[in-house]
Amino acid sequence: MTDIAMHRSAVARIRRNHPGVAVGWDLSVQDCLPAPGTDGPTDRYAEPRDQVFLRASEGDDFV
Repeated sequence: MTDIAMHRSAVARIRRNHPGVAVGWDLSVQDCLPAPGTDGPTDRYAEPRDQVFLRASEGDDFV
């Protein structure tokens, strides 16, 4: 099971068993700022390292 799948499973279980408890996770992400003309490479670098986890946090109460 991937980290994201485990997170989604835990969120569902906590919400089911403990309604009203805020659920989320802490993430450490890099601030990737592209130099002029390097948006594509910067996006490709950030996607598997940061963006995929931020998208997986949609619907969480906090990140």
